[in-house]
This record gives sequence, C-alpha cells and structure tokens, in this order.
Amino acid sequence: KAHCSVLAADTLQSAISNYEIAHGLKEVPDFSKETIVDELKKIIYPQVGEDIITLKMVKYVGYDEATGEVLIDLNLMSFDQYRDNVAEEIREHLEKYPEVKDIKINFPS
Repeated sequence: KAHCSVLAADTLQSAISNYEIAHGLKEVPDFSKETIVDELKKIIYPQVGEDIITLKMVKYVGYDEATGEVLIDLNLMSFDQYRDNVAEEIREHLEKYPEVKDIKINFPS
C-alpha cells in the first residue's frame, strides 16, 4: 500500500512540475548526482516504511555524464527479502531520465 501511495504522490508531483516547465513557471533542472539522490529518497524500504537514503542503505552514488552510467552501491545482503524489490524500484525511478543510459547496482558479496 505504501508503494502505491508513493507512486501516486510522485506522479502528481511530476505532472505539476511538467506543467510548470511547459508554461515557463520553472526551468528544466540539470540532471546530476543530486537528482539521483533525490529519486532514491523516494524509495521506501518496505520493512520499516523509511526511505533508503535515511536508512543509510546507499553507500555510494556515482554518475558519469559522458556515458550516462549510474552506479549505486547498496548495503543490502543477499538474504534480504526486499533486495530485488528495492533494485527494481531504483531502476523504475531512474529509467525515466533520458540522460541515464545504464544503471549498475552493486551489493555486498
């Protein structure tokens, strides 16, 4: 349920932002590492209902402008039941940006 609520809120915010950009009320923001972190703050870890940035699950975020590659190191072990869900949500949040050509998510071995 929390996931659906977050998606609905994100969709509404995105629609408002698109309207503001289309009507000259707001400039198109440059894509950067901060954009990635802002998107990661929207990803809720299901077990505790808090975002993965606040929970310090993200160890590293990198972005190569030249290649469009995003690199994210997550502190989620292989036995974590939500690991694949979190990785899938990260991809969903970042694939919408045309600047992102490749997303690599690393986990501890």
